[in-house]
Amino acid sequence: MNDQYLLVIIYGVFVALAWYVTTQYESLKDMPTARWVSFVFVLPATIESVLYFGVPGVLVGLIGLAAVYGGISLITPSSSSNEQHIRGGMLQDARDHKLLAKKKAQIDNKTGRSSTTIGGVPITKKDETLNMLFCGSPGSGKTQAFHEVIHAVLKRKERAIVFDESGDFVAKHATDRDLIFNPFDARTIGWSIMNEVRSIEDCANLANAMIPDGENSTEKQWNSYARGIIQAVLQKMYKAGDLKNRSLYDWVMIKKVSELKALCEGTPAQRAFEEGNERMVSSILTIMANSIAPWEYVPDGKFSIRDFVESEENYNGKLLFLASDAVRLKAVSPVYCAMFNLAVVAVNSLSASDERRVWFFLDELPALGALNELDALLNRARKRGAAAVVGLQSLKYLDKLFGRESTPLLLSGIGTTLVLRTNDESSAKDLAAQLGKQDVLRAVVSESSGSSGSGASQNKSTNYQTKEGAELVTSTELTRLASRVGYLKRSGEGRSILLVNIPISYKQGNFPAFIPKPNSEQFLQQKIDEVSQVENDIEVQKNQIEVNTKTEEKDFEKQVQLEKAITPRLDNVPTPTILEQSLQDILALNTVVQIQPIITGQTVHPESNASHHDHDYDDQSLNMYEPYSENDGNGSTFTGNPDV
Repeated sequence: MNDQYLLVIIYGVFVALAWYVTTQYESLKDMPTARWVSFVFVLPATIESVLYFGVPGVLVGLIGLAAVYGGISLITPSSSSNEQHIRGGMLQDARDHKLLAKKKAQIDNKTGRSSTTIGGVPITKKDETLNMLFCGSPGSGKTQAFHEVIHAVLKRKERAIVFDESGDFVAKHATDRDLIFNPFDARTIGWSIMNEVRSIEDCANLANAMIPDGENSTEKQWNSYARGIIQAVLQKMYKAGDLKNRSLYDWVMIKKVSELKALCEGTPAQRAFEEGNERMVSSILTIMANSIAPWEYVPDGKFSIRDFVESEENYNGKLLFLASDAVRLKAVSPVYCAMFNLAVVAVNSLSASDERRVWFFLDELPALGALNELDALLNRARKRGAAAVVGLQSLKYLDKLFGRESTPLLLSGIGTTLVLRTNDESSAKDLAAQLGKQDVLRAVVSESSGSSGSGASQNKSTNYQTKEGAELVTSTELTRLASRVGYLKRSGEGRSILLVNIPISYKQGNFPAFIPKPNSEQFLQQKIDEVSQVENDIEVQKNQIEVNTKTEEKDFEKQVQLEKAITPRLDNVPTPTILEQSLQDILALNTVVQIQPIITGQTVHPESNASHHDHDYDDQSLNMYEPYSENDGNGSTFTGNPDV
């Protein structure tokens, strides 16, 4: 080998060693000019190589300089950070993630489906069924994130149930092939609740879907009776072949209580009508009215939510919009809740499948209220191909709707979380905790100066401290995020928290958000007023029950205090054993004597002709009596003291 090329190799090794030594030089790590220092450190050798070796030396020198620059860039912290990650979550800019993602296949080789994305970040097919949660204040970009996912679902021609409380999703995504369910919209599909009954056993599922679970033990008991009555009504309709929603309405809202009582005989619900339960029956009827009243204006039709979930051939590529607005939603939300609950039950009755997809989009979930089957959707339906996307303004809504104890169970069914700007500090703390924590190694630089005979001196040292449990993102950072900027957390070990930008959906659909039925506005207002009245009645009854309960508790406390006050006085009363013995002696002489209670101090004469003399009682003892005489009715006279 030519000596010149051998020297080039040796010089390359020298440059590599120089780069390694430079990167290990501790002082460079804490200097903001570390890159320039490293350049100067290797520059003399680079110049020498250029002068001595010519073109080969230039190439090797440039490679060495690039290696030095890259190495120092990796180990030198920026001027704004002095922390090094040890364990836990990590933050990463999604723009870097996109560059990596472009090198990966975006199309599933088996199904040909494009990936769902959030802020441009691909969500794997497996992660889809682990469900998603979008959380942020109004205007933070939550709805835009929904648009992005729905757009991907449409491209893949999959089924979806979309709760649309504003009509925005209908306006953006609806087409002629899709289904709109809104009893006040001229385009609505017809749906008879009895279409979901294929056997008499299905009536129980329908009753459970219509009546909420209840917040406390009392409400749960009453709601259970309400479900029993509804089940009895549905069974009667099924046996009669009655498919009309109006019939259900009439049984609950029009029929007499005596007719419902007769209908429930022989069923568990008959206990609600037992004597003494009149007040409870009134509350149960109010609960039923709140859930059944909206069915009066649900048009009958052939649509079945069970068919929509089960029939991929007929419904794939179609969206079912449960559409409304803030005014009309109040009048129809019980119907939407029933349809959602029945859809989840239908999904969980399917066979397991990795390829099937049935999407549930629930933006502004609290507008629907406490859904009985939400836990079943998030934690049990993924094996059947269900994928849910839930939108909330705050996690505290879950506490309010389902109870603080149930919130962690619901969140355990969420695999991907998008956290956007959150205006409330308390809610921001909850979301910051959801994003996770990390352990970091923090560099602490200290300087000291002194003087000696040779002059002033300055020393600089770096110490490293471990900080455990540091928040990846602080609550303050969440309150200051710009619109459509958020943090994306995906399930799985080793995945970074990604900072993402949510794109704006500029798509303009051809469908208006709402087309009213003729003369529907007056009818709607009437029904809204009726629902409001029912809700007010329920609230009044709840308040009355609370008042009655408190009154009973106070009366009970007074009775307990009275008993406590009387008990010590009674404890001091001597046991009348001697009196009892004397009475036995008197009775042995066939003398009828009646003694009144001691407290009254009165004596009642016996009904016989014998004369009975009043006597005084000793206040100190019940055993001491004044002497008296008594005629036994046979001419004999008894004289003496009972104590003798």
